[in-house]
Amino acid sequence: MVLTVFIGNRSKQLRLQKGLTQEQFAEYAGFNYKFYQNIESARQKYMRIDTVERLAQAFEMPIWEFLTPPDENFLKSCKKRKAGKSGRPKLASKPPKE
Repeated sequence: MVLTVFIGNRSKQLRLQKGLTQEQFAEYAGFNYKFYQNIESARQKYMRIDTVERLAQAFEMPIWEFLTPPDENFLKSCKKRKAGKSGRPKLASKPPKE
């Protein structure tokens, strides 16, 4: 399991418990909306520890609690999910003109 997947899943779980959209939570936590989207989808390949601290603080919990899995099923869901690719997806090539 990749840590970015765990952090993304944990963030999404806690955000949904608060009843917020990604955009609402990003604004509340002081993150750029797209940056937070990348965190939640595990496309944010590198993450500084202060970013994780800001997430925990926004969810009103100590960092150790944020990084603690709530249950065994949560870890299983993280193992099934793979980290997303960062950057823009490649566009399909256009068919050649005649």
